[in-house]
Amino acid sequence: MYEKCIYDIPWPKEKAFKTKDRMLMIDFDSDCPSTILSNCAWYHLPDADAKAAHAHSCYEILLFMGSDLEHPSDLGGQITMWLNGEKHVLDKSFFVINPANVPHCPYTVDEIRRPMFHVSWPIDRGMKTSRLIGFPEFPEGAPRFYDANFVTELKLPECREVIDGEIPVLYADDAVYPGCFACGVSWFTKDCVLSEKPENVRDYNQLLCFAGSDVTDSHNLFAEVEFSLGGETYTITETSYVFIPAGVPYGEFRIRGMKKPMVVTYTNDGKGPLVKPV
Repeated sequence: MYEKCIYDIPWPKEKAFKTKDRMLMIDFDSDCPSTILSNCAWYHLPDADAKAAHAHSCYEILLFMGSDLEHPSDLGGQITMWLNGEKHVLDKSFFVINPANVPHCPYTVDEIRRPMFHVSWPIDRGMKTSRLIGFPEFPEGAPRFYDANFVTELKLPECREVIDGEIPVLYADDAVYPGCFACGVSWFTKDCVLSEKPENVRDYNQLLCFAGSDVTDSHNLFAEVEFSLGGETYTITETSYVFIPAGVPYGEFRIRGMKKPMVVTYTNDGKGPLVKPV
């Protein structure tokens, strides 16, 4: 019944990029019923072909994360990102929070020493996008107003439990940036249970991404993730999105047989703090 809530359709090879391996993309045409759009990718080369400046009718968060598990805050390179005309240069793993109707981009991957993981989350499947012409760029030294939109330090809420085998990297919610929906990203390094309760029900929609970390075989999780959704049991072994609709019971996300670390991202359309990734 909930098969379409699991999205693992690889990005078409004929649309492959030279600088990144886009793995999955939930867009307006996807069969997945997710209320949240998203794409995930591994960057492996610098990318100066920046996306044009634009704005959305809804909140969007972009994630760029390094791949050094011993130094998870190290981006492993440098990215230049513009937000409403402000230039920001980053060398740490980061979220950039783009409120509705605030112009953002272009961005460029200026330098890359290790692969970088990227995810985008527009929070509304019905969003409208406005392309911008003549995007202003403020001079060096001009006053900056958007530093708080760049989250580079991990600040977990007190209620957030860290699971054995988890390396949290970044987290954001309404307490971190007013109006922001809750989201986070972690590495998982060994078999574990993300949710121990046999049944959970939330009053908001959730979108998880389980992504492989071997950039030579990024669709392979090198593990299996077993979980229940709406009373049905599912197992995934490839990079996948899992959408959990509001009001649908779920439980016991179990990672088993892990041979290589995996990335897990989690977000929802609620703004309160998250106790666990699910």
